[in-house]
Amino acid sequence: MQEEDGEHDAAQVAVAPPHKKRARREQPKTSPSSADKEKKKAGQEDGDEAAEWAAFERVKKNRAACLQFLVGLTQRIERMWVRADQLAEAQAHADNDATAAEARQRVVGRVMLLRRCLEALEDHKDPDLREVARLAQKIKESSIPHLSLKHFLGLFLPIERKFTRGLADHEFLIQRQDDVRTPAAQKIPLVLVLDNLRSAFNVGAIFRTAECFGVRKIFLCGYTATPDEEKTLRTTMNAHQFVPWEWHQRTSDVMDMLASGRYSLDEAAPASDAAAAANPPLPVVALETVEGQPSIYAYTFPSRSAGGCALLLGNERHGIEADLLKRCAAIVSIPCVGVKNSLNVGVAFGICLYEISRQWHLEHHQPRPATTDNSHNNNNNNVTNDNYGLKRRTLWHASWMLARPSGDATKR
Repeated sequence: MQEEDGEHDAAQVAVAPPHKKRARREQPKTSPSSADKEKKKAGQEDGDEAAEWAAFERVKKNRAACLQFLVGLTQRIERMWVRADQLAEAQAHADNDATAAEARQRVVGRVMLLRRCLEALEDHKDPDLREVARLAQKIKESSIPHLSLKHFLGLFLPIERKFTRGLADHEFLIQRQDDVRTPAAQKIPLVLVLDNLRSAFNVGAIFRTAECFGVRKIFLCGYTATPDEEKTLRTTMNAHQFVPWEWHQRTSDVMDMLASGRYSLDEAAPASDAAAAANPPLPVVALETVEGQPSIYAYTFPSRSAGGCALLLGNERHGIEADLLKRCAAIVSIPCVGVKNSLNVGVAFGICLYEISRQWHLEHHQPRPATTDNSHNNNNNNVTNDNYGLKRRTLWHASWMLARPSGDATKR
Protein backbone atom coordinates (compact mmCIF):
# COMPACT_ATOMS: atom_id res chain seq x y z
CA MET A 1 0.00 0.00 0.00
CA GLN A 2 2.84 2.33 0.76
CA GLU A 3 4.27 1.77 -2.71
CA GLU A 4 0.85 2.36 -4.27
CA ASP A 5 0.43 5.54 -2.21
CA GLY A 6 3.88 6.63 -3.28
CA GLU A 7 3.00 6.09 -6.93
CA HIS A 8 -0.27 7.94 -6.41
CA ASP A 9 1.55 10.84 -4.77
CA ALA A 10 4.08 10.93 -7.60
CA ALA A 11 1.27 11.06 -10.12
CA GLN A 12 -0.27 13.95 -8.22
CA VAL A 13 3.06 15.76 -8.19
CA ALA A 14 3.49 15.20 -11.91
CA VAL A 15 0.06 16.67 -12.61
CA ALA A 16 0.47 19.58 -10.22
CA PRO A 17 2.60 21.94 -12.35
CA PRO A 18 -0.04 22.48 -15.08
CA HIS A 19 -2.60 23.44 -12.40
CA LYS A 20 -0.10 25.85 -10.88
CA LYS A 21 0.57 27.40 -14.28
CA ARG A 22 -3.14 27.88 -14.88
CA ALA A 23 -3.51 29.42 -11.46
CA ARG A 24 -0.73 31.88 -12.16
CA ARG A 25 -2.31 32.89 -15.45
CA GLU A 26 -5.62 33.53 -13.73
CA GLN A 27 -4.09 35.90 -11.18
CA PRO A 28 -4.67 39.57 -11.96
CA LYS A 29 -1.58 41.41 -13.16
CA THR A 30 -0.46 44.40 -11.19
CA SER A 31 1.97 47.14 -12.14
CA PRO A 32 4.74 47.35 -9.55
CA SER A 33 6.10 50.72 -8.62
CA SER A 34 9.42 51.94 -10.03
CA ALA A 35 11.01 51.46 -6.63
CA ASP A 36 9.86 47.81 -6.51
CA LYS A 37 11.18 47.22 -10.02
CA GLU A 38 14.54 48.73 -9.10
CA LYS A 39 14.87 46.62 -5.96
CA LYS A 40 13.95 43.46 -7.86
CA LYS A 41 16.42 44.22 -10.65
CA ALA A 42 19.21 44.96 -8.22
CA GLY A 43 18.49 41.84 -6.23
CA GLN A 44 18.42 39.56 -9.26
CA GLU A 45 21.61 40.92 -10.81
CA ASP A 46 23.76 41.65 -7.83
CA GLY A 47 22.69 39.26 -5.06
CA ASP A 48 23.87 40.10 -1.53
CA GLU A 49 27.36 40.86 -0.28
CA ALA A 50 27.54 37.72 1.86
CA ALA A 51 26.88 35.53 -1.17
CA GLU A 52 29.50 37.46 -3.17
CA TRP A 53 32.09 36.94 -0.44
CA ALA A 54 31.28 33.24 -0.21
CA ALA A 55 31.75 32.94 -3.97
CA PHE A 56 35.12 34.67 -3.68
CA GLU A 57 36.23 32.30 -0.91
CA ARG A 58 35.48 29.34 -3.16
CA VAL A 59 37.62 30.57 -6.06
CA LYS A 60 40.42 32.60 -4.49
CA LYS A 61 42.95 29.75 -4.59
CA ASN A 62 42.51 29.32 -8.34
CA ARG A 63 44.23 32.06 -10.33
CA ALA A 64 42.00 32.01 -13.43
CA ALA A 65 38.74 31.65 -11.50
CA CYS A 66 39.74 34.37 -9.05
CA LEU A 67 40.61 36.84 -11.81
CA GLN A 68 37.35 36.05 -13.55
CA PHE A 69 35.43 36.71 -10.34
CA LEU A 70 37.18 40.05 -9.76
CA VAL A 71 36.52 41.23 -13.30
CA GLY A 72 32.90 40.13 -13.04
CA LEU A 73 32.52 41.97 -9.74
CA THR A 74 33.95 45.20 -11.19
CA GLN A 75 31.57 44.95 -14.16
CA ARG A 76 28.61 44.42 -11.83
CA ILE A 77 29.69 47.43 -9.79
CA GLU A 78 29.87 49.49 -12.98
CA ARG A 79 26.33 48.51 -13.96
CA MET A 80 25.06 49.28 -10.46
CA TRP A 81 26.85 52.63 -10.51
CA VAL A 82 25.28 53.70 -13.80
CA ARG A 83 21.87 52.62 -12.57
CA ALA A 84 22.30 54.58 -9.34
CA ASP A 85 23.33 57.70 -11.28
CA GLN A 86 20.31 57.36 -13.54
CA LEU A 87 18.01 57.07 -10.54
CA ALA A 88 19.61 60.08 -8.90
CA GLU A 89 19.14 62.14 -12.05
CA ALA A 90 15.52 61.02 -12.46
CA GLN A 91 14.69 61.81 -8.83
CA ALA A 92 16.63 65.07 -8.61
CA HIS A 93 13.40 67.05 -8.39
CA ALA A 94 11.38 64.45 -6.49
CA ASP A 95 10.37 64.81 -2.87
CA ASN A 96 11.63 61.34 -1.96
CA ASP A 97 14.97 60.12 -3.30
CA ALA A 98 15.21 57.07 -1.03
CA THR A 99 15.49 54.68 -3.98
CA ALA A 100 18.48 56.51 -5.43
CA ALA A 101 20.14 56.66 -2.01
CA GLU A 102 19.65 52.92 -1.54
CA ALA A 103 21.13 52.21 -4.97
CA ARG A 104 24.13 54.38 -4.16
CA GLN A 105 24.59 52.61 -0.83
CA ARG A 106 24.63 49.25 -2.61
CA VAL A 107 27.41 50.57 -4.84
CA VAL A 108 29.44 51.66 -1.82
CA GLY A 109 28.93 48.26 -0.23
CA ARG A 110 30.14 46.43 -3.34
CA VAL A 111 33.24 48.62 -3.66
CA MET A 112 34.08 47.90 -0.03
CA LEU A 113 33.58 44.21 -0.75
CA LEU A 114 35.94 44.43 -3.71
CA ARG A 115 38.55 46.13 -1.53
CA ARG A 116 38.17 43.37 1.05
CA CYS A 117 38.71 40.73 -1.65
CA LEU A 118 41.85 42.46 -2.85
CA GLU A 119 43.25 42.68 0.68
CA ALA A 120 42.72 38.92 1.06
CA LEU A 121 45.02 38.34 -1.93
CA GLU A 122 48.03 40.28 -0.63
CA ASP A 123 49.88 37.09 0.40
CA HIS A 124 48.65 34.91 -2.46
CA LYS A 125 51.19 32.55 -4.01
CA ASP A 126 50.37 33.77 -7.53
CA PRO A 127 52.33 36.93 -8.51
CA ASP A 128 49.55 38.24 -10.77
CA LEU A 129 47.03 38.12 -7.94
CA ARG A 130 49.50 39.83 -5.61
CA GLU A 131 49.88 42.56 -8.24
CA VAL A 132 46.12 43.00 -8.41
CA ALA A 133 45.90 43.05 -4.62
CA ARG A 134 48.03 46.21 -4.51
CA LEU A 135 45.08 48.15 -5.92
CA ALA A 136 43.49 47.97 -2.47
CA GLN A 137 46.12 50.41 -1.23
CA LYS A 138 44.88 53.02 -3.71
CA ILE A 139 41.38 53.03 -2.26
CA LYS A 140 41.01 54.27 1.27
CA GLU A 141 37.89 53.00 2.97
CA SER A 142 36.94 56.50 4.07
CA SER A 143 37.05 57.78 0.47
CA ILE A 144 34.83 55.09 -1.05
CA PRO A 145 31.51 56.98 -0.48
CA HIS A 146 32.98 59.92 -2.43
CA LEU A 147 34.57 57.87 -5.21
CA SER A 148 33.55 58.71 -8.78
CA LEU A 149 32.81 56.14 -11.47
CA LYS A 150 35.57 57.57 -13.66
CA HIS A 151 38.12 57.13 -10.85
CA PHE A 152 36.88 53.61 -10.16
CA LEU A 153 37.17 52.55 -13.80
CA GLY A 154 40.60 54.15 -14.04
CA LEU A 155 41.78 51.88 -11.23
CA PHE A 156 40.20 48.59 -12.23
CA LEU A 157 39.97 48.54 -16.04
CA PRO A 158 43.68 47.62 -16.28
CA ILE A 159 42.77 44.29 -14.63
CA GLU A 160 40.30 43.58 -17.40
CA ARG A 161 42.70 44.57 -20.16
CA LYS A 162 45.67 42.63 -18.82
CA PHE A 163 44.16 39.41 -17.56
CA THR A 164 40.98 38.84 -19.61
CA ARG A 165 39.71 39.04 -23.16
CA GLY A 166 37.96 42.33 -22.33
CA LEU A 167 34.36 43.17 -23.06
CA ALA A 168 32.42 41.64 -25.89
CA ASP A 169 30.10 43.90 -27.85
CA HIS A 170 27.02 42.74 -25.99
CA GLU A 171 28.64 43.56 -22.61
CA PHE A 172 29.22 47.27 -23.25
CA LEU A 173 27.06 49.59 -21.20
CA ILE A 174 24.32 51.20 -23.27
CA GLN A 175 23.38 54.63 -21.98
CA ARG A 176 20.33 54.88 -24.28
CA GLN A 177 17.99 51.99 -25.01
CA ASP A 178 17.40 50.97 -28.63
CA ASP A 179 14.53 52.90 -30.19
CA VAL A 180 12.48 50.24 -31.96
CA ARG A 181 9.88 52.88 -32.82
CA THR A 182 12.08 54.54 -35.48
CA PRO A 183 9.67 55.23 -38.36
CA ALA A 184 10.25 53.77 -41.78
CA ALA A 185 10.18 57.33 -43.14
CA GLN A 186 13.68 57.81 -41.75
CA LYS A 187 15.07 55.08 -44.00
CA ILE A 188 17.33 56.30 -46.78
CA PRO A 189 16.80 55.16 -50.40
CA LEU A 190 19.94 53.03 -50.45
CA VAL A 191 20.03 49.31 -51.19
CA LEU A 192 23.14 47.26 -50.44
CA VAL A 193 24.37 44.29 -52.48
CA LEU A 194 27.05 42.02 -50.96
CA ASP A 195 28.82 39.85 -53.53
CA ASN A 196 30.44 36.73 -52.04
CA LEU A 197 31.78 38.15 -48.78
CA ARG A 198 33.67 35.40 -47.00
CA SER A 199 33.78 36.85 -43.46
CA ALA A 200 30.76 36.46 -41.21
CA PHE A 201 32.21 39.16 -38.97
CA ASN A 202 32.32 41.65 -41.87
CA VAL A 203 28.73 40.87 -42.81
CA GLY A 204 27.56 41.37 -39.24
CA ALA A 205 29.43 44.65 -38.93
CA ILE A 206 27.92 45.85 -42.23
CA PHE A 207 24.43 45.02 -40.94
CA ARG A 208 25.03 47.11 -37.83
CA THR A 209 26.32 50.10 -39.79
CA ALA A 210 23.52 49.79 -42.35
CA GLU A 211 20.86 49.72 -39.65
CA CYS A 212 22.37 52.72 -37.90
CA PHE A 213 22.23 54.84 -41.08
CA GLY A 214 18.80 53.58 -42.18
CA VAL A 215 19.74 51.48 -45.24
CA ARG A 216 16.56 50.24 -46.89
CA LYS A 217 17.51 46.66 -47.72
CA ILE A 218 20.48 44.28 -48.07
CA PHE A 219 20.85 41.60 -50.76
CA LEU A 220 23.23 38.77 -49.79
CA CYS A 221 24.64 36.89 -52.77
CA GLY A 222 26.61 33.70 -53.34
CA TYR A 223 28.44 32.38 -50.31
CA THR A 224 27.99 35.60 -48.34
CA ALA A 225 27.19 34.70 -44.73
CA THR A 226 23.59 35.30 -43.66
CA PRO A 227 22.15 36.21 -40.23
CA ASP A 228 20.95 32.61 -39.99
CA GLU A 229 24.54 31.60 -39.23
CA GLU A 230 25.67 31.79 -35.62
CA LYS A 231 28.80 33.92 -36.14
CA THR A 232 26.93 36.48 -38.23
CA LEU A 233 24.05 36.54 -35.79
CA ARG A 234 26.35 37.35 -32.88
CA THR A 235 28.03 40.17 -34.77
CA THR A 236 24.83 41.79 -36.04
CA MET A 237 23.66 42.42 -32.46
CA ASN A 238 20.10 41.82 -33.79
CA ALA A 239 20.43 44.65 -36.32
CA HIS A 240 19.25 42.19 -39.00
CA GLN A 241 15.79 42.34 -37.43
CA PHE A 242 15.44 45.97 -38.52
CA VAL A 243 17.01 45.78 -42.01
CA PRO A 244 15.10 43.67 -44.57
CA TRP A 245 17.39 41.22 -46.33
CA GLU A 246 17.22 38.33 -48.75
CA TRP A 247 19.68 35.84 -50.17
CA HIS A 248 20.27 35.01 -53.85
CA GLN A 249 22.57 32.46 -55.43
CA ARG A 250 23.83 34.79 -58.17
CA THR A 251 24.64 38.49 -57.88
CA SER A 252 23.74 38.89 -61.55
CA ASP A 253 20.14 37.95 -60.72
CA VAL A 254 19.96 40.78 -58.21
CA MET A 255 21.42 43.17 -60.78
CA ASP A 256 18.68 42.09 -63.20
CA MET A 257 16.01 42.72 -60.56
CA LEU A 258 17.31 46.19 -59.76
CA ALA A 259 17.61 47.12 -63.44
CA SER A 260 14.07 45.97 -64.27
CA GLY A 261 12.37 47.24 -61.12
CA ARG A 262 11.30 43.74 -60.09
CA TYR A 263 12.53 44.07 -56.55
CA SER A 264 10.92 44.50 -53.17
CA LEU A 265 12.26 46.84 -50.51
CA ASP A 266 10.18 45.65 -47.58
CA GLU A 267 9.69 41.91 -47.98
CA ALA A 268 12.13 39.05 -48.34
CA ALA A 269 10.74 38.10 -51.74
CA PRO A 270 10.93 39.51 -55.29
CA ALA A 271 8.18 41.93 -56.20
CA SER A 272 5.37 40.67 -58.39
CA ASP A 273 5.02 41.80 -62.01
CA ALA A 274 2.18 44.10 -60.98
CA ALA A 275 4.28 45.74 -58.28
CA ALA A 276 7.33 45.99 -60.52
CA ALA A 277 5.87 48.95 -62.36
CA ALA A 278 5.92 50.94 -59.11
CA ASN A 279 9.68 50.45 -58.70
CA PRO A 280 11.93 52.50 -60.97
CA PRO A 281 15.20 50.97 -62.17
CA LEU A 282 17.81 51.38 -59.47
CA PRO A 283 21.34 52.38 -60.57
CA VAL A 284 24.12 50.33 -59.00
CA VAL A 285 27.34 51.99 -57.83
CA ALA A 286 30.31 49.70 -57.12
CA LEU A 287 32.85 50.45 -54.40
CA GLU A 288 36.02 49.02 -55.90
CA THR A 289 39.62 49.79 -56.87
CA VAL A 290 39.65 50.56 -60.58
CA GLU A 291 42.20 52.88 -62.17
CA GLY A 292 40.79 56.11 -63.57
CA GLN A 293 37.52 56.00 -61.62
CA PRO A 294 36.43 58.87 -59.34
CA SER A 295 36.72 58.87 -55.57
CA ILE A 296 33.63 58.93 -53.39
CA TYR A 297 34.34 62.63 -52.71
CA ALA A 298 34.45 63.62 -56.39
CA TYR A 299 31.48 61.50 -57.46
CA THR A 300 27.91 62.76 -57.09
CA PHE A 301 25.76 59.82 -56.05
CA PRO A 302 22.26 59.51 -57.57
CA SER A 303 20.09 61.96 -55.68
CA ARG A 304 17.72 61.03 -52.93
CA SER A 305 14.84 62.75 -54.72
CA ALA A 306 15.51 60.64 -57.82
CA GLY A 307 15.09 57.43 -55.84
CA GLY A 308 18.61 56.78 -54.57
CA CYS A 309 20.81 53.91 -55.67
CA ALA A 310 22.28 50.52 -54.82
CA LEU A 311 25.82 50.07 -53.51
CA LEU A 312 27.75 46.95 -54.52
CA LEU A 313 30.52 45.52 -52.30
CA GLY A 314 32.72 42.63 -53.40
CA ASN A 315 34.82 39.84 -51.95
CA GLU A 316 37.47 40.89 -49.44
CA ARG A 317 40.31 39.25 -51.39
CA HIS A 318 39.21 39.14 -55.04
CA GLY A 319 36.92 42.16 -55.25
CA ILE A 320 34.03 42.43 -57.72
CA GLU A 321 34.00 40.39 -60.93
CA ALA A 322 34.58 42.29 -64.17
CA ASP A 323 31.24 41.20 -65.64
CA LEU A 324 29.41 42.81 -62.71
CA LEU A 325 31.49 45.99 -62.87
CA LYS A 326 30.49 46.47 -66.53
CA ARG A 327 26.84 46.57 -65.49
CA CYS A 328 27.31 49.26 -62.83
CA ALA A 329 26.31 52.86 -63.39
CA ALA A 330 29.55 53.99 -61.76
CA ILE A 331 32.61 52.71 -59.91
CA VAL A 332 34.01 54.70 -57.00
CA SER A 333 36.92 54.25 -54.60
CA ILE A 334 38.24 55.66 -51.35
CA PRO A 335 41.57 57.54 -51.56
CA CYS A 336 44.28 56.04 -49.35
CA VAL A 337 47.64 57.53 -48.39
CA GLY A 338 48.94 54.87 -46.00
CA VAL A 339 51.67 52.33 -46.66
CA LYS A 340 49.28 49.37 -46.57
CA ASN A 341 46.90 51.09 -49.02
CA SER A 342 43.97 48.91 -47.98
CA LEU A 343 40.77 49.03 -45.95
CA ASN A 344 38.58 46.39 -44.36
CA VAL A 345 35.38 46.01 -46.40
CA GLY A 346 33.19 46.88 -43.41
CA VAL A 347 35.22 50.02 -42.69
CA ALA A 348 35.20 51.00 -46.38
CA PHE A 349 31.42 50.59 -46.43
CA GLY A 350 31.05 52.85 -43.40
CA ILE A 351 33.18 55.59 -45.00
CA CYS A 352 31.27 55.41 -48.29
CA LEU A 353 27.90 55.29 -46.54
CA TYR A 354 28.76 58.41 -44.59
CA GLU A 355 29.65 60.28 -47.80
CA ILE A 356 26.38 59.20 -49.44
CA SER A 357 24.42 60.32 -46.38
CA ARG A 358 26.31 63.62 -46.31
CA GLN A 359 25.49 64.37 -49.95
CA TRP A 360 21.83 63.51 -49.44
CA HIS A 361 21.72 65.61 -46.29
CA LEU A 362 23.00 68.62 -48.26
CA GLU A 363 20.40 67.94 -50.94
CA HIS A 364 17.65 67.91 -48.32
CA HIS A 365 18.86 71.10 -46.61
CA GLN A 366 19.49 73.40 -49.56
CA PRO A 367 18.97 77.13 -48.78
CA ARG A 368 15.53 78.49 -49.53
CA PRO A 369 15.06 81.14 -52.26
CA ALA A 370 15.54 84.74 -51.18
CA THR A 371 12.41 86.53 -50.00
CA THR A 372 11.44 90.15 -49.50
CA ASP A 373 10.08 89.33 -46.08
CA ASN A 374 12.68 90.67 -43.62
CA SER A 375 11.50 88.28 -40.94
CA HIS A 376 13.17 85.40 -42.83
CA ASN A 377 16.44 87.08 -43.75
CA ASN A 378 18.37 85.89 -40.72
CA ASN A 379 17.29 82.29 -41.18
CA ASN A 380 18.20 82.33 -44.87
CA ASN A 381 21.60 83.80 -44.11
CA ASN A 382 22.27 81.15 -41.50
CA VAL A 383 21.36 78.33 -43.87
CA THR A 384 23.41 79.83 -46.68
CA ASN A 385 26.45 80.31 -44.47
CA ASP A 386 26.18 76.76 -43.18
CA ASN A 387 26.00 75.32 -46.67
CA TYR A 388 28.90 77.52 -47.72
CA GLY A 389 31.00 75.94 -45.00
CA LEU A 390 29.97 72.46 -46.06
CA LYS A 391 30.71 73.25 -49.71
CA ARG A 392 34.16 74.49 -48.75
CA ARG A 393 34.84 71.18 -47.01
CA THR A 394 33.60 69.30 -50.09
CA LEU A 395 35.92 71.32 -52.34
CA TRP A 396 38.78 70.62 -49.96
CA HIS A 397 38.15 66.88 -50.27
CA ALA A 398 38.11 67.17 -54.06
CA SER A 399 41.30 69.26 -54.25
CA TRP A 400 43.07 66.90 -51.84
CA MET A 401 42.11 63.93 -53.98
CA LEU A 402 43.26 65.61 -57.22
CA ALA A 403 46.60 66.61 -55.69
CA ARG A 404 47.43 63.02 -54.80
CA PRO A 405 49.39 60.62 -57.06
CA SER A 406 47.06 58.76 -59.39
CA GLY A 407 48.29 55.35 -58.27
CA ASP A 408 46.77 55.52 -54.78
CA ALA A 409 43.46 53.73 -54.41
CA THR A 410 41.42 51.72 -51.99
CA LYS A 411 41.87 48.00 -51.70
CA ARG A 412 40.07 45.66 -49.37
